[in-house]
Amino acid sequence: MTKTYQSRILNILATEENTGKPAVFNRPLAKRRFKNVYDVHGTIMRTARFMATDKLLKRIGPGQFKLTPKGRKVAVKA
Repeated sequence: MTKTYQSRILNILATEENTGKPAVFNRPLAKRRFKNVYDVHGTIMRTARFMATDKLLKRIGPGQFKLTPKGRKVAVKA
């Protein structure tokens, strides 16, 4: 079963929070975690922006997103 970009982003942020690291999703983290994606800005970051409109992530700055309580619930289910 393949995971969607949305579920992978949520799982990345949830594991970052659990390890005590700052859980901020930005372009350097996206490039590091999605190495095989050619257009990181056009696919991964667009998915993160859509997730912010769905209230799964909160935009804390240009190109920077944090996990919301609703996003934590969805990440736990996945």
